[in-house]
Amino acid sequence: MTNKRNPSPRDQPCKCTHRCNSAGTSSDVLLIRARAAREEFAGLANLAMPKRVVRFQVKIVGKAYPVVDLASSKTKAFRWTYKTALDIAIQFEEKFKEGAESLEK
Repeated sequence: MTNKRNPSPRDQPCKCTHRCNSAGTSSDVLLIRARAAREEFAGLANLAMPKRVVRFQVKIVGKAYPVVDLASSKTKAFRWTYKTALDIAIQFEEKFKEGAESLEK
């Protein structure tokens, strides 16, 4: 029951210092909790968490498919079909992987 004496948690302002959505919960915290739950489940099931992280993602915006660099949140390319957008995202991944390997040597 919510009233002036007992306001609901959603009516109170958020007290955290980082980005929050309108409900007062941080999307970053939810992502961290989800990842921790996946890691815990993988540990219980004796599965290894994948080491490879996707850097380039294909999104849908209207009738176009932008390829977005998740590290910088910048759009790297636009394509009009999903297949071509996915192909170029894979090419970007391979190019990035080659660059990262050459820096490690």
